[in-house]
Amino acid sequence: MFLLNALFVLAVQLKLAFAQETHATATIYQVSGGVANEPIGKLYFIENNGRLTINGSLTGLPPGSHGFHIHETGSTDQGCAAAGAHYNPMQMNHGGPNDMIRHIGDLGNIQTPASGPTPINVLDSIASLSGNFSIIGRSVVIHEKPDDLGKGGTEDSLKTGSAGARIACGVIEKYGSKTAGLLGTNVLIAIAVALFTRSIL
Repeated sequence: MFLLNALFVLAVQLKLAFAQETHATATIYQVSGGVANEPIGKLYFIENNGRLTINGSLTGLPPGSHGFHIHETGSTDQGCAAAGAHYNPMQMNHGGPNDMIRHIGDLGNIQTPASGPTPINVLDSIASLSGNFSIIGRSVVIHEKPDDLGKGGTEDSLKTGSAGARIACGVIEKYGSKTAGLLGTNVLIAIAVALFTRSIL
């Protein structure tokens, strides 16, 4: 009896875990000669309970702080220019990731050390991989300069954070499929329920 109960609880927990997580990935290409065609790393997106985590490691970026944004169009063409403007469906002013007034795509800055790869570890509660304002199918863009988070006192600051040229970008794509996982946990739950029901009859 204890084993059957434990199996049932485990199956339910697995189903909830699969149902709550959404995954995506983006291969990032550095701009060279006006073309974004040099892969420099991959980013991994996980959304769990309304919190989006972006992790990865990129090579070849110049040392310093770089604006890191989600742009509205999923394209790396024209040296990342085809990615369009910051993703901003609510038509807000540009801001920092912790500001109430910001674009959905405003993720602040990443830091490239004097030597070695650029670590990416971003946590955000506004950008999402699901719902009406999903960022899947849009672009990650890395800029030449630091994002001033809309505090620069200029019109450009309120639009782009004055982060300068686009030096790398990549399209966000949904990663894998939850269908197989859900099917597996549904089968497990069905077996557990059948066994549990049989044990009490």
